[in-house]
Amino acid sequence: MRGRLVVHGIGGPANGRVWELRANARIGRFEGVEICIDDASVSRVHAELKLTPLGWRLIDMGSTNGTLVNGTRMTKAQWPLHRKDVVVVGGVSLRIEEIEAEAVSQSPVPVPPASDDLGLFQGLNLWVEATTKSNWQDALIDVARERELAGQTREMFVTLLDTSRHLVHLEREDDFLSHVLEDAVNVLRAQGGAIVLAEGTPPVLKPRLQVEREKSAGRPRAYSQSLAERVFERGCSALCRSFEEDPQLSKSPSIFEGNMASILCVLLHTPRRRLGVLHLDRPAHIAPFENGDLAFANALAAQISIGIESAQMIRKQRETFFETVNVLGQVIELRDAYTGGHTMRVTHYATLIAERMGLPSDQLELVRLGAPLHDIGKIGIADSILRKEGNLTDSEREQMRGHTVLGDQILKSHPGLMKVAAIARSHHERHDGLGYPDGLKGDAIPLLARVVSVADTFDAMTSDRPYRARMKLQDALAFMAAESEKQFHPEVLKVFLEFASSLSIAP
Repeated sequence: MRGRLVVHGIGGPANGRVWELRANARIGRFEGVEICIDDASVSRVHAELKLTPLGWRLIDMGSTNGTLVNGTRMTKAQWPLHRKDVVVVGGVSLRIEEIEAEAVSQSPVPVPPASDDLGLFQGLNLWVEATTKSNWQDALIDVARERELAGQTREMFVTLLDTSRHLVHLEREDDFLSHVLEDAVNVLRAQGGAIVLAEGTPPVLKPRLQVEREKSAGRPRAYSQSLAERVFERGCSALCRSFEEDPQLSKSPSIFEGNMASILCVLLHTPRRRLGVLHLDRPAHIAPFENGDLAFANALAAQISIGIESAQMIRKQRETFFETVNVLGQVIELRDAYTGGHTMRVTHYATLIAERMGLPSDQLELVRLGAPLHDIGKIGIADSILRKEGNLTDSEREQMRGHTVLGDQILKSHPGLMKVAAIARSHHERHDGLGYPDGLKGDAIPLLARVVSVADTFDAMTSDRPYRARMKLQDALAFMAAESEKQFHPEVLKVFLEFASSLSIAP
């Protein structure tokens, strides 16, 4: 390996001095070192400049006062040097003025330090500075140890605590991921980040969320797909930099055009399974990631993984609950041969109305939950009334109307369904106050009950019933339009009529 390094002193007792190096050199206060600086803040053998197959590297030799590169304190890892880098040893500043390195025999795959884990990444033809494959439970212990060495604790651990806070209030996976990814990008001074999750069987990595501190049309993608796939496949987090040694990777769109000078690619996993990767990168003008950053990212990934798995479990439980509710609604329909499919159609129409009204996601979920159960009170209505083909008597009609109150009572008895009890009770109220059971008027009628009322009435008119044939689509819509501000809330009905003519009703 041949190389040349020119170092200028720019501060303290080294100011104005110049060293031209062509081989490894030590920096220190000891007279026998190649760059001798007589200053009490400099250790006897403070640091070493080392020529490696990947270029010049700086190594702190366990100095008392530490070594900084471009303002970032080094750990025990080798630090790649570039032209104009400012190195501070103790209280003395040095600047790299010129740097040259040429390998005598080029190897397509750089030989990494002795480590079983580093070999996992040789198939990528890139230099992996460090890897971790720590036990999931040990990640927080590792970051504490690394951050103590690096002397950077407060901001990192505040972020970890914030992630824990997000876990406590975890409701929606996307909101959780957005918070923690933005925190990770900010605290690690990354230019961009991505959370890439595995989907399907066999698992395929797909980007779930991407964040960039500064939007740039030149960045085709905020993560390296090849590195993400290898980390996920091998189950081993990686810190990578010095991509210039590999012509293929250095010119890839994600790395070259994305100006990725160093990358943290961290495995997202729990003791049960691998979930995906957290990918963070820094540009060339910011000091590259170090081992302490990898340890912190691993700790953060452990918490993110808990959140992802918990959110997925919550989502599955919620979907199972919705499916159970839908089945219950359909079971109730079995008592009435003329209302087959009514529950599913009303739920579909009501959801469309709610979406087009721009209701928030929590309200949409209540529509999905409450619409299938709007007629649950009919479970207490006698078959002789429910299946009667002729007109109901006044007494029978009063009993039929009682399904709204009974439905309200049934749903209020279940903590998970209390919020949708108003749908069952009030979906037969009218905007003009002539509905039942409470004679509510206008905005006094709960909003979601107004939504379900429109959907329920439309399906009733366009379906066959024991006492009449169904109406044609346009006739039903014309009737409903005429009932605006009478039977229906005008704003809800207006939203429905905007798309209702495109609905296909069952033959």
